[in-house]
Amino acid sequence: MEANDEIQTAHDIKRQVTLHTMYLVRHAKGSTKDNPKLTRESLAIISDDLKHSASAVYVFSMKLLAYVRDNTEHVGLPTVVHRITDNCGFEYKCKQAFAHCQEYENVMVVQVVYHYSVH
Repeated sequence: MEANDEIQTAHDIKRQVTLHTMYLVRHAKGSTKDNPKLTRESLAIISDDLKHSASAVYVFSMKLLAYVRDNTEHVGLPTVVHRITDNCGFEYKCKQAFAHCQEYENVMVVQVVYHYSVH
């Protein structure tokens, strides 16, 4: 078989997705102020939107908040969400991203506290 006869599928098809990962830490059943018990979950959203924009992060965050709201039968609804992100200014620290802060709170009825790392 000559090199020209090899299958070229890797070069012909270039499908891409955005993988938005989230790490969720929340209080577990029986957690109290004096005796906190935490649960941890790793979540990922796979999307065909490749823009990596503040709008995409807004949609992903709303999905996460809806997941938390809909999966709280054993711990109750959250009242405060602490969001910790890296230093990606385009997705998390632009004017549009800050405008989303109030929308999260109004739509999901939670207080959102943002924490940004500094590189």
